[in-house]
Amino acid sequence: MATKVVIYMRSGSDLYQLIILLSKPQTIRVGKLGLFSFPAGYYVYTGSAKNELNARIARHIRGRKKMHWHIDFLLRYGRIVKVNRYQNTNLSECNLNQRTENKHGSKIIAPRFGSSDCNCRSHLIYFEKPRHFSSKCYFDDYAPESRGLVRLY
Repeated sequence: MATKVVIYMRSGSDLYQLIILLSKPQTIRVGKLGLFSFPAGYYVYTGSAKNELNARIARHIRGRKKMHWHIDFLLRYGRIVKVNRYQNTNLSECNLNQRTENKHGSKIIAPRFGSSDCNCRSHLIYFEKPRHFSSKCYFDDYAPESRGLVRLY
């Protein structure tokens, strides 16, 4: 079955959220952050890019890459099922992350994940079920390597 990734364009600062499906539990070493037991389910990673947001998202979608950011370690095991892109928004990366963390059913599995440069508890939020994500998806050809990602409908 062909799989897809979703990229929604929003108007403003350059922020993005990756919605990642981890289909089975995994114990993963996240660089210097340490070893974590990640339950199966959905993870929302909030990030930003000062320049070249498209290139940052395309890098996350690519399968082969040097392990640089915390998210790279999780993406070895999980699949991106959706990408929300926010441009010229008045929200900061941390504000957007906090809104996600405040949703019902959210949990922090890996403290300090993606948040080593701020005071957030984590920029990776876990949800057992995808109740907070739109099920209608489409693919916006971000990167040639992005083919083969999951589609929710």
